[in-house]
Amino acid sequence: MAFLFKRNPKTPSELIRFINDQVLKLDGTNDRKKANDELNRYLAQVKIMLTGNGDDIEFQLAANNVPPALPNKKELDLNGTTNNSNTTSTLPANTPQTPNATAPLPFSSFQPDQIAQLSQEVYSTDCLYLLILNLGNMDFDSRKVVTILFSTLLRRKIANRSPTVDYLLSKPKILLNLMKGPERPDTAMNTGIMLRDAIKYEQIAKYLLKEPLFWKYFEYSQIGTFENTTDAFSTLSDFVTVHKKIFSEFLDTSNNLEKFMRYMNSLITCSNYVTKRQSIKLLSFLFLQKSNYQLMSTYVSSPHNLKIIMTLLGDKSKNIQYESFQIFKVFIANPQKAKPISDILIKNRDRLLMFLNSFKIDKNDDGVFTMEKDFVIQQITDLPKIVLNTTVVSPTGFSGQIVPSFESDATEFKSQSENDNGDENVEEDINNIVEPILDPKQEAFAPVIPLPPVPSQENQAISNLDQNKIQTGNGKYPTSNYFGVNKKTA
Repeated sequence: MAFLFKRNPKTPSELIRFINDQVLKLDGTNDRKKANDELNRYLAQVKIMLTGNGDDIEFQLAANNVPPALPNKKELDLNGTTNNSNTTSTLPANTPQTPNATAPLPFSSFQPDQIAQLSQEVYSTDCLYLLILNLGNMDFDSRKVVTILFSTLLRRKIANRSPTVDYLLSKPKILLNLMKGPERPDTAMNTGIMLRDAIKYEQIAKYLLKEPLFWKYFEYSQIGTFENTTDAFSTLSDFVTVHKKIFSEFLDTSNNLEKFMRYMNSLITCSNYVTKRQSIKLLSFLFLQKSNYQLMSTYVSSPHNLKIIMTLLGDKSKNIQYESFQIFKVFIANPQKAKPISDILIKNRDRLLMFLNSFKIDKNDDGVFTMEKDFVIQQITDLPKIVLNTTVVSPTGFSGQIVPSFESDATEFKSQSENDNGDENVEEDINNIVEPILDPKQEAFAPVIPLPPVPSQENQAISNLDQNKIQTGNGKYPTSNYFGVNKKTA
């Protein structure tokens, strides 16, 4: 008969105290289901207190054990809302009526001072920390309400101050617990939502970027289920894109720039297709931000990074090829290429032209991609050809320097779709990219002299194709504005 004397909380302080008591009972093995039921009931009342009547009728009805009343067609107005103004009750006047969905519910009209009291009780009793710490012991509905409670309190403001933001910064254990969310797959989605809501505030984002746990998100984005890896990558993306100035300052600190590039390279070369593609898109997006100029210029100055991007151009997926091209064009558009970058491009000039001339995308092209590809082809075509100081004597007695057809013992750079070994290690693919090995005693870039022997028929055909493609073009190429250079190449 104890249930007849069950007490309902009357004030916010009592409600929070009852919630804390039930949360502590979740750790025990005795009657965890009963503790979950009680916790769910109390949390539903908290949600009603914070959101009012019209936010979520299902939770309000569940909290008050009221069956939902379905209106008939006559009770619906043109806008689809319930209209009870013309309906009359057929019950006697002295018959008590059962509450329905439109009747006022407990905690639905709380005043701001009562909501402030509820928030203060949450802060003073460490209720948020207890709820997040025991999130894995709750059922689905309770986790959902905890997420709503956290987000609602986070948006609460007093004048220009956010009291919950100040509270979280004073209790960093709550934020750090949220950052470890991907390590608990069953609650990773809930903690991910709460963490992304928190890092919308500059103070919190700036604080968390300094935590070593931030770098763990590059690992979280690669391992686990599809849902959890996608959620972790969404959080990582918010960390580096929501507050551009704070992220730029973060890269300028210590060795964070080199470390970030190293971790990004691990993402764009991982085996997870979704993570790989989204990471390449993210890196391309970061290059477009003015605040990340240092990141872009440093990245495109590294020959190792160029090898990685050229390898991704040969991926078996057309989508990966397309996203990689968006970064490769930045290497090409750089007006001040480092010598190792130029050497690799010159050494692979013919192979790159062969690939780019046949490179097409399946999606509808709005013309931008074609213009950008033509620009890249023109820039690569303008690169000098490598020639060797070779003296030969022709049958007629002529002797002089010639330009032999470029042949290399290294593996040809070609599309990954034509390569049956698609699962080979990326580092092995990178090593296949030709690196110039020049003898200091030789002239590396001697003038091109079109004397015999004539290039092979295959190379001659490719050369003619390139010339025809350039000659028949309209001579207009996209402006190279990545590095602040407004120059068009005819």
